Amino acid sequence: VLLFALVGVLAEPTAAELGDVAALVVIHRHGARFPVAAPHSEAICGDQCGDLTPTGKRMLFTLGQTLQREYPSLQFRSAGALRTLGSSYDARRVTSFSTDTERTLDSASAFVKGLLAPPGATLDTLPANVSAVLPAIRGRPVAEATAMIVWASWPSLMLHSSITTKAFNAMMYKRLSALFTVADIQTIGQELGGTPLCDGSAVTFFDCLLAAQDVITCAFSNEPAATVHTKYPWMASNFDRLTNVMVIYNAVSMYNASQPFDHAIGTKGFLLAQEILGRVESDIIQAPTAGAKRERPVVIEYSGHDITLMPFSETIGNTSLTNPTFAGAFVLEVRRPASAMGRWSVRLRYGEPEQRYGSDAAYGFFDFGLKCTDASGTTTDANPATGCAYADWARFLSTRGPASPAGICFLPEADLAAINCTVGTDEAPPANAQCREYRSKCPRWACRAPAFDPADTAYAL
Repeated sequence: VLLFALVGVLAEPTAAELGDVAALVVIHRHGARFPVAAPHSEAICGDQCGDLTPTGKRMLFTLGQTLQREYPSLQFRSAGALRTLGSSYDARRVTSFSTDTERTLDSASAFVKGLLAPPGATLDTLPANVSAVLPAIRGRPVAEATAMIVWASWPSLMLHSSITTKAFNAMMYKRLSALFTVADIQTIGQELGGTPLCDGSAVTFFDCLLAAQDVITCAFSNEPAATVHTKYPWMASNFDRLTNVMVIYNAVSMYNASQPFDHAIGTKGFLLAQEILGRVESDIIQAPTAGAKRERPVVIEYSGHDITLMPFSETIGNTSLTNPTFAGAFVLEVRRPASAMGRWSVRLRYGEPEQRYGSDAAYGFFDFGLKCTDASGTTTDANPATGCAYADWARFLSTRGPASPAGICFLPEADLAAINCTVGTDEAPPANAQCREYRSKCPRWACRAPAFDPADTAYAL
């Protein structure tokens, strides 16, 4: 349920009406890491597979420093007094959320330390009062992080992708075999230590290219370029082609309203958008009254993955973000009304740091356009430089949810039949493991109890 009634019917603010920034909502990907754990990568990263690297920590530290520098007057009200974001850590001022993976938790910590660090400091030269900070990060188990990592927590996506894997891989093979030869795949296999994942067959063609893209991207972020070219000559020379594999993969995974499955489950960043709206409404716009003990946050951080940023992007109406790089970040400005009769508004920016090893991880930001819907129901593209009224943005987001009452528990009848899990079957428990998983996560919807109420389960909207 969206919470925009209290701020009224608002139009897009003009430049003259823009108020000061009251708070930031920062949604970022973790920094550079080692390749993810897989048969091909064990010899490359051992027990560090998937972990954040020193380069990755520096990226998020730099993000924190960049925002500290670009928003020097960021402030909040505390017992009637104005205080700025300083070197004293206060978890009420900087609220952090993360999945429970080591790389996102470490990224969140590095970001907070960057916010608190004095100008010119590095991770190695932090003063004791900052280096000793242990940020209060609210970690969410991946399997339950329905707002932040949908491909590992939504029953609909997990089961649908599992059931349709063969067809999906065949589709990707058709696309990618026009871009890469079997000889290319076999060369990749040799550079990855002779992994059978790269035997050139149609079944493993896509997985081999995806593995190569991951290894070479991580290598360029964590090792000198000369070393990377020596270790992986073919992959290093074909870096852009391998990056395009990820772009193609992510593009076909983006929301498409004309596809019945997508239409039924809604945009995949809907739950994250709803959570952000709720926090902005309750913690920022509805400011505590004078004398209240509750502090208003100036930064709300979500430390996630590329599959956190892309779903959020599609929910706000932009499907162009098909390859967010390490430490890519959305920065949502929540702006106060410029006058007593003014409007709360929002503006969105997106930025990424330099990715190559040895760089200073400098960020480049640009204004990221928002779609907003006025009280008459007309949706327009907001001016990226000014954003739009908060209520109009919230109204647009309300249209991005699921068409099916099952929400993230929706599965097409064909999928249910494929796992012998159609409604009305009386197996108890079902013989099929996927059916058991589905019914355990979505009991009310999967079994259609007579008193079904979607609100009774966290998995059905």
